[in-house]
Amino acid sequence: TSEGGIGGIMRQELIKIAEENTLNFQEKPIQITDLKDADEIILSNSIKGIQWVEYFEEKRYDNIMALFLVSRLNEQLSKII
Repeated sequence: TSEGGIGGIMRQELIKIAEENTLNFQEKPIQITDLKDADEIILSNSIKGIQWVEYFEEKRYDNIMALFLVSRLNEQLSKII
């Protein structure tokens, strides 16, 4: 959150999903090299949900985790409604 992200609802839900599914995640400042080395990049907020980054510079990224997270978020939402 020191890099501009806020400690909001979407962040809390994504952390909860990661912990429940034993996903390896880190919260840390990122560098351009981190993005280039990544298999997948997602952006998230409570308005647009999960946004998959398909391309960064000339590299194409997967969307496997994005689809998984959207599925889990939808499951959580269905429990509320």
